[in-house]
Order: sequence, then structure tokens, then C-alpha cells
Amino acid sequence: MTNKLDSLQVLRALAAFAVVFSHIPMINRGEFGVDIFFIVSGFIICFITERDSDNFILKRVFRVLPLYYVGTIGVFVIGNYIPTLVSSEPGSLIELLKSLLFIPYQNASGEIAPVLKLGWTLNYEMFFYVVFAISLRISKVHASAICACLLVFCICIGQLTKSSSLFYQFYTDTILLEFVYGMAIYTLWKNTHHWQVSKAASYLSLALALVIVTSMFFIDRNGIRFLSFGLPAIAVVCLMLWGTTNIRFPLWLILLGDASYSLYLFHPYLVHGVDRIVFSMDTFSWQSIFVAALVVTACGLCSIVSYYLLEKRSNEWLRNRFLPKRLRRPKRPVKTADAIGNPAAAIKPLIPSKSVPTPYNPSLRK
Repeated sequence: MTNKLDSLQVLRALAAFAVVFSHIPMINRGEFGVDIFFIVSGFIICFITERDSDNFILKRVFRVLPLYYVGTIGVFVIGNYIPTLVSSEPGSLIELLKSLLFIPYQNASGEIAPVLKLGWTLNYEMFFYVVFAISLRISKVHASAICACLLVFCICIGQLTKSSSLFYQFYTDTILLEFVYGMAIYTLWKNTHHWQVSKAASYLSLALALVIVTSMFFIDRNGIRFLSFGLPAIAVVCLMLWGTTNIRFPLWLILLGDASYSLYLFHPYLVHGVDRIVFSMDTFSWQSIFVAALVVTACGLCSIVSYYLLEKRSNEWLRNRFLPKRLRRPKRPVKTADAIGNPAAAIKPLIPSKSVPTPYNPSLRK
């Protein structure tokens, strides 16, 4: 039986490609991939911290910042020297600093978005990590419940009281509920993950999940996001977690799940570069479809290269350099997952020989 969390890897790959589609002009749909990411993030953060919560924030910073900083500074430089390649003005140094510090602001185009526009989602991710870290300090056992209550409290305050502060409005948005969805799903899953379904039911669940994902391309984007995108995303995550336990997913799909953070952050470079310099993908035509297919394929391949050469190496180097040695080896020898990293390849305990200590393997990231 394949590991249940391989399905989340595949789902993360699908979510990342949905966001890629949202930036191809003739499609311009697929932003719901973000909602799937947020729900998976809530699930995975509970999963990894239940096994090892030491230096939680530091590990999240090592995981998120290197790639985001490279992408943000890259857009800032390109915007200043080749402005035709970016969709908005690169902003000032102050705005660059706010982007790097996850401080929301309104740019020259009137959007609440950092220099690297996709970074608005990371503003929410980092906020979620901070709230979860506070919850861990209060109680490691009940961290997810405390975190959920704090997030709901922020949302309620934002709905009941009004403020002109952009920072206040941003971090009390109802989209935060999607992290709560993920934590609630984990609470249910950890008590029921031993459930088994037949192979036929697994493929039926996968087919239903794909149908829901496809239908999400046609959902009104002006609806209440945590409902219009959030509820279908819950259904998809649940179908993949409980319904596909008898499916062995192809390794290349799982690898794309590994590289989904790189794919998410860096695909605009390739998509916008091709669209504005090589071939416009504004209208449907056989040529546009062919070019778009090549661009999407190239995005996937480049993300894998980025994952191995930049994302994985930077995370391992920072952990080896700054984490205490006693924290580098997992407390429980299991392959685990990152919210923006890699869902578990296995949850089977490894039993090392008493005479031969288990060597540290950086690939077994906590």
C-alpha cells in the first residue's frame, strides 16, 4: 500500500500548476491552488510539530526565506532594468524592505501585493507560523486547537470592528480560516488514517477529486473565498487523504510535489518572459496552446532544477549551520513533510541496530 501522504504531494503539484495556469493570459484561471495550499499547510504543520516542534519558527524561516528572497530581489532588479518584463512597477527600496519583512502594503497599481506578487500568500503563511509558534509556547499538546482559536479570534475581530490600517485588515481576513480547515482535517485524520478502502474506491476518489479540481476553474472568483474555493478544496484534500490509499502515484508526480514551492514562486519569470518577448498567449489558437504547453512543461522542469540546486541545498545548509546538532536528527525517525516542503514519503518507524547508530540524513527533513 502506498503511503497516504504521497497523495498530498500530488495534490500540491496540481495546486501549483493551477496557479501557473492562472498566469497564462488566455486561461487566467486557477488561483484556487492557493486555497488548496493553505489547507494542506494547516494539515502538515500539525503533522510535523506533533513529531518534533523544536525550533519551529527557525525551521520555517530556513524553509521559506531563501527562495522567496531570491525571487523577490530578482523581480526588483528586473523591474528596474527591464521593466517591460514585469506586470507592475518594481517599487521603491522601502517597498522592497516591506516585502522582505512580510509587511503588506498597497503598490502603485493599487494592489495589496509585495514586489513578488505571489508573496502575498507567504505573508499569510508566515503569520500562521507565528501564531502557531505562540500556540506551541502555550501548550505543545493543544497547539493546533489554540492556534485555531487565535485565528478565529483574529477573523472575528476583523469582522466586528473596522480599521483603516491595511496591516489590520490584511491579517484579519477570512482567508485565514483555510488554515483552520487544514488543522481540523489533521485532527480527524490522525484518528482515522488506518482506514482502508478498496482499489476501485481509491480510483473513484481520485477521479472525483480531479472532477472537483476541474470544476474549480469555473467558480466565480468574486465569491466569498473561504467558501467558494475553500469548501471544494476541503473536499479535494479529504478525498486525496482518505480515498486514494491504494494508489501508487508515479515518482515524477511526487517529485513535482517536492518542487512545488519552486514552481509556485519562479514560474512567473518564465511565463511572463515568453508571453512578452517570444510569443503572446493572449488569445486561444493552436499556436498559443502549443506554446503554453511548452511553457508549462518548462516550468515543471525548471522547478525541479531549482528544488535540487537552490531550495534543498539552502535549507540543508542553514539547518546544518544554525541548528544545534541534537536537533538535526529527527526525534522520531520518520520521513515527514513541510507545509511548503515535502509531504511524507513514509510513516513507517525505522528500527536502527543497537550497535550501529543511525547516521543523520538531511533528506529526512522535519
